[in-house]
Amino acid sequence: STNSIMLENIYYLSVILNKKDWGAAVKHSFWLLKEKVGEFPHSFGSYAFMILKWAAGINEIKVTGFDIKDFVAEINKLYFPNKIFSHSIKPSQIPYLKNCNYLKPFTVQVCKGFLCTDTISDLEEFKRFTSKLGTF
Repeated sequence: STNSIMLENIYYLSVILNKKDWGAAVKHSFWLLKEKVGEFPHSFGSYAFMILKWAAGINEIKVTGFDIKDFVAEINKLYFPNKIFSHSIKPSQIPYLKNCNYLKPFTVQVCKGFLCTDTISDLEEFKRFTSKLGTF
């Protein structure tokens, strides 16, 4: 349903804008519907899918640096669902991309639930790391 898509969008914004209370409100909304989702999965398929994504954990990928174009293009070629993907070539006012490294050609951080890895600055290393995360 469109309501579940709006809730998913609000969750995405909660991560990007660092509004944890928005994310908590969205999760609470899904929690209130959990019985109906289980009882009528054909009617609440979008809600069920979002609940499964949360259970698996949503991967957050940040790419920053002054020369990220080719790196971002390579990442976009990879099959990596269930993610929030953001990138920037210059310091951003968006809370999600603040305090990232913009002095190197490119760096990547993979986060889940606001917990981030050390920076990765090699595409092959990124592929190895993300292959261990699994997908949904």
